[in-house]
Amino acid sequence: MIGLLTTDRGSIVIDGDEVQKLDRKTHLETRKKIGFMFQDGALFDSISLSENLAFPLRRHTSKSEKEIREIVRESFRK
Repeated sequence: MIGLLTTDRGSIVIDGDEVQKLDRKTHLETRKKIGFMFQDGALFDSISLSENLAFPLRRHTSKSEKEIREIVRESFRK
């Protein structure tokens, strides 16, 4: 869904857009709508889980620190 692997058949549609047909910029914007967490060694081991969750929000959004804290807090409630 996020493009780590290319498809060899079928299609992936997110919010009405076929992912395989999106240009790079639009695909990056679409990826921001998807939450995912890598398994195994993909977390930064020098920071907490909360900081790992907040990292992409700080880097790829214009959300305030208050909004980021709330999103991280909510992720633990699910």
